[in-house]
Amino acid sequence: MARTFARTEDRDHNQNGYSAAESDLAVSVAVYNYAAVPEATLVHLEAETQSIFAKAGVEVGWRNCVILGKHSLLAARIALRILPSPMVKRLEASEKEGGFATTCPRDELVCHADIFYDRAQDLVRTGADADLSQILGVLAAHEMGHLLLGADSHSPVGIMRSKWGPTDFQAAANGQLIFTAQQAGQLQAELRKRMVLRRGRADAGEPPPGGEPR
Repeated sequence: MARTFARTEDRDHNQNGYSAAESDLAVSVAVYNYAAVPEATLVHLEAETQSIFAKAGVEVGWRNCVILGKHSLLAARIALRILPSPMVKRLEASEKEGGFATTCPRDELVCHADIFYDRAQDLVRTGADADLSQILGVLAAHEMGHLLLGADSHSPVGIMRSKWGPTDFQAAANGQLIFTAQQAGQLQAELRKRMVLRRGRADAGEPPPGGEPR
């Protein structure tokens, strides 16, 4: 059984001035730590990912945490797996990939994304300016971005670049490898559409989206 950790942050406003209480653009993330990432690293990973999404005007809540000022109906639920090398090999992923995200239709109960722990460690060992938690955090945000922005969502700048170089890792170390303003708007628009769908189901008496991956 996968062990899960949960951390969240009580914020009134994020760095772009969005109020946590003024919208329902919330994403719930259940973390499956198959790679046995140390808890301290995991806490910093989650904080890094949360900060990136907060700058795009999107709140992120982690498993077993209450998002203050919000009700339980969330725009999206995400299962994030942190995978060790043996599990990554079974996925037959490219050596250059740091993670993987499946498509996530709006009616999907739980969206799934993977990040590769050993790849992040390799980047640290080869001299990336960012530390392990920061690299894992931007990998998580990138793959979660694919879930919400769509499969063909790479961009020439920002966190959704298909390939990262030294300047990108330096930006990550400074908290500046983030979603572009356009991507932030797209994230918010997509989450609003998902929230409308979930509210419609709730009004019709259907249970809210839930469930966990096996």
